[in-house]
Amino acid sequence: VHFNENLRSEARSFYNNIGKELNWSPKKLQRRIFEVETIIAETGQYEHTQEELEIGARLAWRNSAKCIGRIVWNTLVVRDRRHCTNPDEMFNEVCDHLKLATGGDSIQSVMTVFRPQKFNEIYGTRFWSTQFVRYAGYEDKGTGKILGDPANTKFTSYLIKKQIWSPPTKRTAFDILPLVI
Repeated sequence: VHFNENLRSEARSFYNNIGKELNWSPKKLQRRIFEVETIIAETGQYEHTQEELEIGARLAWRNSAKCIGRIVWNTLVVRDRRHCTNPDEMFNEVCDHLKLATGGDSIQSVMTVFRPQKFNEIYGTRFWSTQFVRYAGYEDKGTGKILGDPANTKFTSYLIKKQIWSPPTKRTAFDILPLVI
């Protein structure tokens, strides 16, 4: 019950915000809040519509104080891939994401959204990688010096130890880690 009340409160706040942004009528806003609260009461969760997902992502980016790119928040391409359920499918979507974001004459801001872990699901598909492209970090146990990205030393060691990834014979500061899903 406590979880549901928090979720309902967050949902109401979200819909009040996007209702203002999209100039929803009070009737439309109250109808959507009622629908969502009913679904939460029945299932413990709810899903955004495509429109809600897009405006929510754009507003989150616009309101992010630390991102200098947010000035073009309204050009963000939001890719709804909540239907993808297996790692191979997700990996292909990540490749498409990178092509779209980096192809052409200029960089395009892109967000690809995969489904969240379900309320009663013990393990959902998740990304172990914190970003699509990360550099390895190697710690020299003798000297304590780090080659590459210090933020990834533990992850790099884990991938090598578990034989998920083998670094190049000649390690550099710019060895790209695999995307682990």
